[in-house]
Amino acid sequence: LLLLSSSLLCNQGVVVVQGQEDERLTTSGAYKKWTTGKIANSKYTSFKILEKANGDEAVALHWKLENDEIHVGVAVEANGWVGLGLTEMGGMSGSDIVMFEAAKPKELHDMYGVQNGRPRMDHQQDWKFVDSFVEDGLLAFEATRKLDTGDSIGDWPIEDDSNLLFPGTKLIAAWGDTDEMHYHGAEDRLQASVRFFGDASSSTKDDTELFQEQMKQSEGSIVIKMDDFHVNERYPTWYEHRCFTVTELTEKQGLPADTPIHLIGFEWLLDPGDYVHHIALYSSPSETIKKCDPSGPHSFMHVWNKGQEKNYFFPADVGMLLADESENAGKGLGRVPKSFRLEIHYENQKKVKGARDSSGVRLHYTTKLRKHTGAIMEFGDPRVLLRDKPIGEGLQRHIFGCPASCTTNHVKPAGLTVLYEMLHMHKHGTTMQNVHKREGKEIRRSSVQYYDFDQGAQVVRQTQFKVMPGDSFDTYCNYNGTEKLSFGFEADREMCMAWLLVYPAADIHLSCSYRSQEKGCDGTYERTPIEDETMLGRIFGKEVTEVKTNDSSNSEGESRPAVVGGFGARKEDDVVTPALASATPALDTPSDVLQGKSPAQEAEEAAKKGSVVSEAPDPKTGTNEDVSEQKGQGQQPHRDDVKTAAAPHNASKTRKPSRPKPVGLIKVGAAFSFLLILVALVAKSRKNAAVAYKKLADGSSGDDVAHKQKKGHTGTALSLDQVAQSGDELVEKAARVRDSEFVHF
Repeated sequence: LLLLSSSLLCNQGVVVVQGQEDERLTTSGAYKKWTTGKIANSKYTSFKILEKANGDEAVALHWKLENDEIHVGVAVEANGWVGLGLTEMGGMSGSDIVMFEAAKPKELHDMYGVQNGRPRMDHQQDWKFVDSFVEDGLLAFEATRKLDTGDSIGDWPIEDDSNLLFPGTKLIAAWGDTDEMHYHGAEDRLQASVRFFGDASSSTKDDTELFQEQMKQSEGSIVIKMDDFHVNERYPTWYEHRCFTVTELTEKQGLPADTPIHLIGFEWLLDPGDYVHHIALYSSPSETIKKCDPSGPHSFMHVWNKGQEKNYFFPADVGMLLADESENAGKGLGRVPKSFRLEIHYENQKKVKGARDSSGVRLHYTTKLRKHTGAIMEFGDPRVLLRDKPIGEGLQRHIFGCPASCTTNHVKPAGLTVLYEMLHMHKHGTTMQNVHKREGKEIRRSSVQYYDFDQGAQVVRQTQFKVMPGDSFDTYCNYNGTEKLSFGFEADREMCMAWLLVYPAADIHLSCSYRSQEKGCDGTYERTPIEDETMLGRIFGKEVTEVKTNDSSNSEGESRPAVVGGFGARKEDDVVTPALASATPALDTPSDVLQGKSPAQEAEEAAKKGSVVSEAPDPKTGTNEDVSEQKGQGQQPHRDDVKTAAAPHNASKTRKPSRPKPVGLIKVGAAFSFLLILVALVAKSRKNAAVAYKKLADGSSGDDVAHKQKKGHTGTALSLDQVAQSGDELVEKAARVRDSEFVHF
């Protein structure tokens, strides 16, 4: 199942009026038969067609809210199965799924996922089957569920998502033609977001219409984008940066130069194709952008990720300072931008040649200044000043403290109003928390239980709150590190940063972070190992072996732990750190999982039958990583001290004891010969890697480098020992050195 990432702007459903057919409905006869027959009297109040990344219609979602329940109707053109899920960040990790199979037309499976692969059966079956329709290539089902089931282990609560300033509810969906759920591939999946609680006004318009309505207040716009950029076909993952000065934008695009300007809306511009993973925009008080270096004094402004709506607008009384070239530049409006940096993360997994892209962002502005000027407040290590510092091997916690002296010095007595919050790490991140304290006591906490780098930054859904003078923050970034993992800009290294969009803007760059230069804002930093996964603060996904039906849910007054993070912030009293689940079923786990057998049960049964139970791969070996993944792609975290049944397909077979065999001189000789060959191959690989590195780094030919090496001249400051890594890694690193590329975000 793929992710349906949420968006910063509303992506509403459309009210279905009986007797009127929405023009976006699929035109298939089976779908018309289902909507005019089976669900004609269901009185669904909202409707949305969920689209794939390429814009093709895929899943029809109908819903209505009634008392404390949600009623849904889901349809897709398939013959086997369909799954729809709520998801924490937009991927399979941390997803709450309802599954329907045509082979079992009167059943539903309530499931959840904690990593890419087959989801687990939920211990508490909360979805109630209502009806289904399987005909002429169409699968459809109807079901109901409580908005908050009380099951924090396998369900996310469906919360009020009507506030347009916060993300909608993130969804994932996938489907297929096999009798049972199977890997869907890249084509039969999608990511989206909806607003289940959208009011009548917003639910009758899509996000583009809502944005255009708000932008009637715009006096003009400027475009910051790539210019027919050649998408790199050599590397599956690539980051590209472009910088623009305010002077350039004034001269070429007519940006007013004699008055302060408020930015009131972001309109993300995406070229056709599926190459863009995310787009981020930064501002800087300097016009010195010769190298467009992401390590410079840039302040984060906004980001678009896959699955988000393509537009975002500020509240009617808030704007962000876009430029101010007047005599009183920046007076009372915060730090004045002088340049902007556009960053685009490209994914070209199929290494398509000749792909071009001109994606970017249109910034809508007004000279009629609004009541409040917004700005970004930063935490953690936003400038990556810990670059090259080790993360540490295994589970590690890095804590960045924002002292109370920062808000004491720079926040006015009325405080800061927070519009939204974003959390960001890279692919080795496991969980993340941003803890807000007042007088030394925790008053709120935002959290991600299953961090997924493929989804970019996590926008935390929450109500607005205040930051007052004297408040402090602790930002926790938890990683599953490796021996060589360090902090850095590159996608295969780590970051830890959090942002709040606040108003009013301070007169400084409000960065309460590691080695901040602002008065009283120099943050603390410490690193500590995590004993085991139970200390990560996760509740969602905790393994429970007993599967309950929805009829028996809470019938015995069972108490369940509160969710930490996930879809919103929680107060201090709600924080619980239970034991985590053990191993997750693999993608090819047999259908026993759908019948409620947990990995622990499978392991126990396997042990009884004489099968071998093996330890999960150790992080030192890295053997549980998908070796087919290319550099820069997200990888699943390693799992320590986890036992799972080896070869679940053969769990019912008892392994016959093998007869001891003597180890003779022939075997010893063969092993020694193999070792000699291996040493020779490694030596040759290291030499070739060094040649490749030098060739790319300074443009010299391979023959020239080899010639210099024969004479004892390396031609570079790196020795062979320093480049004893895989050839592919060195080639990629050399390309970055050559092109002065720095990978950010």
